[in-house]
Amino acid sequence: MPDSFPMLLDHLGSSILDLFFVSENGKVSWVEFVRGYNKCCARMSASVSLNILLRVFVVALQKAGSPSNLDFESDGVDCRITGSLKPVDVLMLLWMCWAISWNSRTSKISKEKTDLPLPDINQIVSSAIVSCAEVGSGLNVWDCQLSGLEVELPVGKFLSWVLRTVPSLPDCFSQFVYAILKNCVSHKDGQECSTSSVVENSSTMPYSSHLLSSGMAWAIFLTLRGTIS
Repeated sequence: MPDSFPMLLDHLGSSILDLFFVSENGKVSWVEFVRGYNKCCARMSASVSLNILLRVFVVALQKAGSPSNLDFESDGVDCRITGSLKPVDVLMLLWMCWAISWNSRTSKISKEKTDLPLPDINQIVSSAIVSCAEVGSGLNVWDCQLSGLEVELPVGKFLSWVLRTVPSLPDCFSQFVYAILKNCVSHKDGQECSTSSVVENSSTMPYSSHLLSSGMAWAIFLTLRGTIS
């Protein structure tokens, strides 16, 4: 697991607040809240949802102290994105999507924070590399350490790969924000609704060792959503 991934999750809540809900004076007004809710949860195209998801990922990554090669031309939700991702970025982005999707589902069952089981998605990341990266024929991405692989995936090709292969992936963000807000409303008076972290003990998140865990089922689902190169 990349060292920056637990810190990325720890900064996810504050990144969402800063991007969509906090005004210029550092406060959250009713107007800013409604605007933020619409930006996160209103009906929008898959491409716009994916732009928002990438923006949240980049801000959380920067808060965690990790660099990003992605640039957004404006603050608009449908702005043009330039740059590239590394395989480790794709791995952490997909894991982040799994984490917020998992959190949205488990929050309906339990209000307590629990450990997050991470799925093995190396095959999905390898598919993205084969489809998007400009690599030589001698590189065997199916049999190498992805976290240390120094290849660049142009963001335009990556966006096309996501929309073609896992088109429902961007939906996890709006579902996560909705679940968090619903959870806050359901809290009793006097209890604090925290958005500081998705899960507890994020630094010790293990791979699930079960034959078919919920994480493994999610990875299989993504694989079967469309044609993978």
